[in-house]
Amino acid sequence: MALAMPRSASIVYLRTLRFFFDQMLAESQSA
Repeated sequence: MALAMPRSASIVYLRTLRFFFDQMLAESQSA
């Protein structure tokens, strides 16, 4: 399924996951 996705779409998907991951890390550190 991932192989059928365009490269640009997969990059956006990975960037979104990284964004949420960084947000969770920032919240856990500030708490």
